[in-house]
Parts: sequence; structure tokens; C-alpha cells
Amino acid sequence: MAGIGGAATAAQLAIANPPVGFPTSLDWLWAAPNPWLTITALCSGLGAVSAILTFFQPKPYSEEQAEKDRQHANASFAALDGRNDERKDELLQAIERDKHEQAISDLIAGKVAGELLARYHKALGIKRESGQKVSPREAAEFALAADRAAQSDDPRIRKIARLIDDGQIIAASDRKAEIAEEAVQCAASELRDAAYLALPVSPSRAMEHFKRATELDPSDLWSWVQLGRLRAIYDTLASAELCLRNGLQQVKSDHDRMVLHGEFGNLMLVKGDLTAAKSEYESAFAIIKNLAAMEPGNSQWQRDLSVSHEELGNLEIAAGNLAAARTRFESGLAIREKLADMESGNSQWQRDLSVSHVKLGDLEMAAGNLAAARTRFESSLAIAEKLAAMESGNSQWQRDLSVSHEMLGDLEIAAGNLTAARTRFESDLAIAEKLAAMEPGNSEWRRDLSVSHNKLGDLEMTAGNLAAARTHFESGLAIREKLAAVEPGNSQWQRDLFFSNYELGQLALAEGKADLARSHFLKAKEVMAALVEEWPDHPGFARDLATVNSDLAGLGAAGEED
Repeated sequence: MAGIGGAATAAQLAIANPPVGFPTSLDWLWAAPNPWLTITALCSGLGAVSAILTFFQPKPYSEEQAEKDRQHANASFAALDGRNDERKDELLQAIERDKHEQAISDLIAGKVAGELLARYHKALGIKRESGQKVSPREAAEFALAADRAAQSDDPRIRKIARLIDDGQIIAASDRKAEIAEEAVQCAASELRDAAYLALPVSPSRAMEHFKRATELDPSDLWSWVQLGRLRAIYDTLASAELCLRNGLQQVKSDHDRMVLHGEFGNLMLVKGDLTAAKSEYESAFAIIKNLAAMEPGNSQWQRDLSVSHEELGNLEIAAGNLAAARTRFESGLAIREKLADMESGNSQWQRDLSVSHVKLGDLEMAAGNLAAARTRFESSLAIAEKLAAMESGNSQWQRDLSVSHEMLGDLEIAAGNLTAARTRFESDLAIAEKLAAMEPGNSEWRRDLSVSHNKLGDLEMTAGNLAAARTHFESGLAIREKLAAVEPGNSQWQRDLFFSNYELGQLALAEGKADLARSHFLKAKEVMAALVEEWPDHPGFARDLATVNSDLAGLGAAGEED
């Protein structure tokens, strides 16, 4: 009963004198009403409630209940620890604020001595732009800021103290902002270095660093270019284009402008807009051709000229102009051979040379010149193997090795050497799987993996192993469906989806499954019809649509032709 009375007393006290906050001095000990009485009453009340509950307990305390209580207690303690950590941070911040406020009060009251007090008295004479003197509190803030700066090990910061002492508050503020900006620039530079360090082994991590670098320093063009390239792989073409447009605001030279024309051309080519891509590539070529002519000894200009030839060659391939593409690729190769001869230890020059051999090997294959194609591909492979052995963790060089195996696999199929082709494609697949596992978010690696599966599917089809071919084709299709769904505006992903469905249609025909073949051909047609509608001037898209329509007609698919 005493406990119940205590609880009632506590309630009355609380209602009559509700709490107004945590006490800040010892006065509450003797102030009426005495909070100790309230606390004691509450404890008594809680004791009474506990006693009543115990009295009416229906059964003995079991092990099961004990375990539940322990779990509940542990959860409560964990939550309490979290709240205590938050409270600790808040208290530390409050302590710092209190210290600062106390320091200001002491200064204004004259309770400090020495240089700090002298600074305060001097600061009292500082005037605003209006001519009025600053308040005592403001003078105290100036004095404390100068005192902190004077104790710095950095001479630049100590200079700020002198500026404040001389009453040059705006100059001190500007100088502090300049130092902060210098720190930001330094941080951005370090992030760029970190990005380039990560780029060969973890492009996704490099993308994170480039993103942060652009936030700290938006004026660096190459950060935007690299971020745009990576976003085209990990995000969308739209986000990549936005990066390039941000970079466009930072153009400071003809070379900068040339770089961006090339990057925009690459985006337009992937989208399927050959007209826009050609305009961008030709603008880039005109600029770099002029720069290279002005400085023939500048190896970077020469390398950029070779890249521009290659970009225009890629465009001619997409447009079906193989002769024009050959001219471009051969011009690029000539430049790269000179650079590689001049500096044989330069891995970039060597890689560029490898790429040129692959491009020309593709053309020789298309022309039916298998011996010439083999020479090109084997030259590329030799370089790729050397670079990959130098740096096994360099993902780009591993990918180059994968591509060389793939090209030689295509050549072996054309030559009728299926066993040799299988060996090449399996080597290609092993590298592609490794890269895709390392960087699951890298769409380029995933697409490469789908291509590797399709190559092996084609080989198994040719060898008559239809079940194995289906396994590879369906693995490739699964990857491509995901890529195409993520970015419908990427014509490369959409065209890959067309090819996967088309190949599965051809496989179904070989299996004697006409209905299944028709289903895949219709899916392929749907994809390609949408691309043709968006890009009617693209000859490759039109050719692909005509091919699948022909196959549908052969199946007697009435009404399915355009």
C-alpha cells in the first residue's frame, strides 16, 4: 500500500509541477518541490506494481521465459548503447560550444590576460563597411579566430592572424577561402590520381573517384571525359552524354575540342545515328590533322591522329564502306608503327598497334583473305600476350588478349579448323568469365561474355552439336536481354538482342522446330524494326531487317513481311 501511495504522490507532484528540463545547477537539490521526493515516490510506485504482478503470476518462471527475457535485455542494451553513442557525440559537441561561449564571455568580461586580451581590445576598434564599430561579441570572435590561426604550424594560416590583428577582416576571410580552395584542388588532384591508379584493375572504383573529383573540381576536362566513358559502361548513354556536355563547358584549347568531338562521335555511333557520328568524327579529324601538321614531332598529336583515323574507319564499317574503312585503318596503322618503333617500351603505343592489326584483320576476313587476316591476328596476339604477361591484373590488356583469341577463332572456323577454333573460343570465354566476375556491373565485360557464348554456339552449330549450341546461345541471350532492358536507347545492346534471337531461330530450324524458329525470328524482327524506324538511314539495320523478314517468309509467316 505504501508503494501505491508513493505512486499517487509521484503523479500529484508531476501534475502540479511538470518537469521543465534537465537541471543545470545544484539549486534543484533544495528547491521546492524536491525532485528527490518525486524520484523516491516513483520508485516506490514501481515497486508496488512489481509486487502486484508477482502476486498474480499464473505459473513459475520457466527457462523459456528466461531465454526470451535475456534476448529482450540484450536487444535493449544494444539499443541503449546506440543511443548512448549518439548522446556522447551530442555532449561532445555541446561541450565544445560551451567552451567557445565561455571563452567569449571571459574575453568580454576581461577575465583573460596576455596576447589574447590585447587582440580583443584591438578588435573592438574594427569597423563595419557602414563605419559602425563591431559589437563586443564580434570582436571576441575575431580575437579567438586570430589566436587559433597564430598557433598554426602553417605559415599561410599564421598570416591570417596578422591580417585579423590589423583589422583586415575581409582580406583574412578571402585568404582563408583561398587556402580552403587550394585544399579542395589538392584533394581533386589526389582523387584523379586514385582514379587512374584503379582504372586498369577496377573501372567501377575509378568511376567513383572520377565522380568525386568532378564534384570538387568541375574545371578538369579529362575527369568529365573519363567519367563519361565509364558511365557509358556502368550507367546509361544519357548519363555519359551529360558528363561530356559538362566537359564541353571546360574546353580551353583546340585539342580539348577535338577530344570532345571524338567522344560525342562514339556516343552517336553506339546510338545508331551515323549522320551525327560522322559530323563529330570529321570535326575531330580536321582539328587534329591541323595540330599534327603544325607539330609533326609531337607524339601525342600523332597518336590522336591515328585514333581519329580509326574512329572514321569504324564509322565506314558501320555504313558498309569497307574500302574506305581500309584506307582509314591503314593510315592509322602507319602512324602507330612509327610511334612503336620510336618507343618500343611504351605500352600504349604497343596496344594501339595491336588494335590496328585487329581492325585490318577483320577487313581481310570480310574480303576472304584468310592468310592476310591470320598474319594480322597473330601479330595482334603476340602484342596482347606480351602486355597481359607484364600486368596480369590489367583488365584492359586481358580483354585485348580475349579479343585476339576470338578473332583467331573466327579465322579457324572460316578455314574449317573447328578443333583449333574451339580452343581459341574457350580461351576467350575463360578470360571473359573472369573479367565479368571481377566487375559484375561492367556492361562491356558482360557483353564480351555474351559474345564468347555466341561464338561457341556458332561453332557447335557448325559441328552439329545442337544441344551444346543451344546452351551457349541461351546463355548469351540471357545476358543481352538484361543489357537491352536496362538501356533500350543503346542500339548496340538492341542489335545484340536481335542477333541472339536470330541465331536461336536458325538453331530451331536445324532442330526441325519451325514454330520455335518463327517465335525467335519474330522477336528478332521486332527489335530490328524498332531500330530501323528510329534510324532509317542506317544500312546495317535495314540489311538485318531484310534478312529476318526473308527467313520469316521462308517459314510461310503470312503477313509478317514489311
